[in-house]
Amino acid sequence: MNTDNWQIGEKGFQSKLSQKQQLELLEVWIQTDWATRPANKWLKEKYDMELKQNTMWYYKQRLKKRWAEASSDLDNPADWGDFLALTK
Repeated sequence: MNTDNWQIGEKGFQSKLSQKQQLELLEVWIQTDWATRPANKWLKEKYDMELKQNTMWYYKQRLKKRWAEASSDLDNPADWGDFLALTK
């Protein structure tokens, strides 16, 4: 059993990527329309790191969900006449 992402005494998945690396990976995925192959290539070139397919799937699902939540209101036009609604 490969235990790269697990630590003794810690429950659950332990990330190999730092917070900064995850944000950079998110940017790569957004720029490539969520394609995994360019993301793998980027990780290999920039950090000399290879992640298993299921690990990449986990990151992709989690980051894609967060991106959808964060960018959901960005595309909606603002009604500047109703300033009170904008502050909510």
